[in-house]
Amino acid sequence: MGAGRAPLPGREGVRTIDPVFVIAAVNAAINATSAVVIARAYRRIRRGDVAGHRRGMLLATGLQAAFLVLYLTKATLYGTTPFVGDPVIRATYLVLLGAHSLAATLTAPLVLVALVWGLRGRYDRHRRVARWAYPIWFFTSVTGPLTFLMLYGFGRPGYGIQAFGAWGGGAAAVQLAAQAGALGMVG
Repeated sequence: MGAGRAPLPGREGVRTIDPVFVIAAVNAAINATSAVVIARAYRRIRRGDVAGHRRGMLLATGLQAAFLVLYLTKATLYGTTPFVGDPVIRATYLVLLGAHSLAATLTAPLVLVALVWGLRGRYDRHRRVARWAYPIWFFTSVTGPLTFLMLYGFGRPGYGIQAFGAWGGGAAAVQLAAQAGALGMVG
């Protein structure tokens, strides 16, 4: 049923919004945005732009704080979302989720320590911690959206690939691809 839950009695045919999906999608977008901001802030410091680096990392920290509030709200209100798709894809998903979860657990304290040292002007200590914090934080920000895509693309009936085919999207995509090929838009 796409991004909706089972209809309420008497409201068959009316789509409802699945709050778990919405929160997960917003969190994936926050993580993806954070990955871009973190990479740009890293590039700024490599070019000597301390002010730009500071602004970027503060923005990324704010984004991650918003993510954490939403994530904890979702986990408290709705619990976890099980992967119920193909067992092989599920195994891949669980490995990715495990790596993401471990990295996320390490990221929070490392980022906070790096942030405090950076804001206090203790750049020697900031650099020592940031050498570890940056790659782990970036990894977490990239794997977050990937786990979302795997869960809702392959692991939830009625979402992602299943929903795409359910409303005729599969046939429409094939037709669109054929038209693009006929116009010489694709190889």
